[in-house]
Amino acid sequence: MDCVSGIGVQADTVHGGVHIHGDTRRGEKTIPRQLPPENANFTNRSSEISGILDAVRNRPSEGLARPFACFVNGPDGVGKRSLVQKIAHSIAGDYPDGQIRLELPGAEAPGSTGTAGLLDQALRSLGSESVPEKEAEKAGRFRSLTADRTFLMLLEGAVTAGQVEALLPSSPKALVLVTSATPLGARDEYRYELKVGPMDDDAIVDFFERALDEERLADEPAGALKRLARRCHGMPQLACTAASWLRRKKGRTIDDLIELLDSPGPEGDQRREGEEVEDPVQARFAALYRSLSEEAARAYRALGVHPAAGFDRWAVAAALGLGAEQTQRALDGLLDSGLIEVVSARRRRYRIPTAVHRHAAAEAEIGLDAAGLQAVRRGYADYYAAGAGVAAERWSRRWTVLERLEDAPETPVPESREEAGRWLDENLDAALACSVWAAEFEWHDLVMRFAEACDSPLRERGRYTDAVALMERGIQAAVAAGNWKAEARIRDQQGLILLELRGAAGVDAAITQFSKALKIAEEAGDVRGQAAALECLGIAEQYRKSDEEALGYFDRARPFKEAMQRPQAVAILALLSARSLVNLGRYAEALDRLGAALDVFRAPDVGGGRDQVNAAKALLERGRALHGLGRDAEAGAALAEAREAFAGQGVRFWHARVLEALAELERSRSAQDAERLLAEAAALYRGIGNLAEAERLESKAAGN
Repeated sequence: MDCVSGIGVQADTVHGGVHIHGDTRRGEKTIPRQLPPENANFTNRSSEISGILDAVRNRPSEGLARPFACFVNGPDGVGKRSLVQKIAHSIAGDYPDGQIRLELPGAEAPGSTGTAGLLDQALRSLGSESVPEKEAEKAGRFRSLTADRTFLMLLEGAVTAGQVEALLPSSPKALVLVTSATPLGARDEYRYELKVGPMDDDAIVDFFERALDEERLADEPAGALKRLARRCHGMPQLACTAASWLRRKKGRTIDDLIELLDSPGPEGDQRREGEEVEDPVQARFAALYRSLSEEAARAYRALGVHPAAGFDRWAVAAALGLGAEQTQRALDGLLDSGLIEVVSARRRRYRIPTAVHRHAAAEAEIGLDAAGLQAVRRGYADYYAAGAGVAAERWSRRWTVLERLEDAPETPVPESREEAGRWLDENLDAALACSVWAAEFEWHDLVMRFAEACDSPLRERGRYTDAVALMERGIQAAVAAGNWKAEARIRDQQGLILLELRGAAGVDAAITQFSKALKIAEEAGDVRGQAAALECLGIAEQYRKSDEEALGYFDRARPFKEAMQRPQAVAILALLSARSLVNLGRYAEALDRLGAALDVFRAPDVGGGRDQVNAAKALLERGRALHGLGRDAEAGAALAEAREAFAGQGVRFWHARVLEALAELERSRSAQDAERLLAEAAALYRGIGNLAEAERLESKAAGN
């Protein structure tokens, strides 16, 4: 029952992973574990569970060209997701390659990027840390990564069969569990279809006895639970709401709740017990809604506008224009009525169930006029723009072009990078939806803020489709607003996305964006903007292995970086330059630049903390430079330290790179050890799908 970190050097001016001389850093076989915790109050559904398990066990064992899929459909609130999750937990041990869970938004959902965005998430779950740009290429990589894997895939909330078809893995050993409101197709040898109907009253009573403690039920008259179960119409979500109401209102009885659920609607149409209405579940939610205080009812209508199921108190406060105390009182009223659920009391985070959310949206449509609806949306947009800015600044330690909003809504202030990352994980979808609203209403300032704040979090999470769309909205907003600083910044961000998506093939398009950004900054005399664009242009040249040209851009950027008096920015530029210097055989110069950079990366009090990944990259370049100078003992120590760091951080592309450098070091001493290291590096490359590099090293190991 349902109740630039990474393989490339991080550009200081535009934070995020930058991939140099390689197209991916996907890991060795990643095992995703995405099932939510089991529901301790799950009740009944034994026949449905048996039907699905029998279908899974009796599927053809040979000759399948695609995975077997179980389609579970039924109305909102009937418990489809809990049923599928219960089954997934029961058979997870049969699928050792893990579980992937995706929530499929409708095509009309604000900010939805459809199949492409979902493929981004799936690829990231499987360890792919660079994602192709085109949807067909994403699908191809997904099929490659899932080939021959034995894993579970949960697709929740599907709308069309085509939506599911586009997300099916290639392995016939996989099992796909799909939930939808309506049937999506007929059975065949590849699929099993099950319609989930309401539970019987005895099963609902059983749930109440599990969910409510004995003390709460001790004084209730015989038959009270049975009468309440009839008001739930066999719908688990309504039963969950009723149980929550009873737990919160300890001074009220089951008969009090029954009286409330039976209360007449606005037209006074008192129903007789057992009499059905067109949508009895929504009618019961309507009864609970009518019992709310005015402030709780306002919050309920505002939640009907909210673009996602999860939210926090600060978001609702911004939408309502209320203070923390009033908003908390309104949310407590919704909790008391069982209409929302607590996710984290400490973080004031809540969730509104799907069936309840649908009713709240209907009430918002009735109760809010056009101006009221726009005001609620603006409140949410203001909050998520401000919150994303605060969280991204804490998470990435980056500077920003746009000043903080005047009169910005109150937002939680993350105490650590981990807390900032969690806020971003929980709220990115809502922020993207609000960025779409902001673009529609021409709230240009907010669109630019979303683009600046969400770029790096989206890229780090492999959500390149979302990032591209957001940057396009951001550039359009900056041009419309005449904000040249924001335009330059967002163009730099867009260029780095193009490099990550396309590799060397994206250099020309990226350079176009960087050059436009540089021209804007030069015309305005903006030091920071010029430093950012020049650094990005140097990175683009490294992508096509034009190291002399790259050094030229880095040298032009250096005085701007030094004038900014930001040690981390100067250190990253030194690392970028050192890589090109080593490639050109200018080893002593490279060592000079790497020494100071290492001091900065290792210092706990500079730039917000130790930068272990960039420190390891600096050690790799230091090892390469020392080997070039014949100082092999020192080179070996530096490379060994880098190897340990990359392995510990899970940065597998650079782990392979350092193994190749170690092989070069060992070649003169032990050809056998060198071949072993090259084979290990080639295996890493094959594991991340970089076949060209793997074949190059295998040929090198063979002496070709």
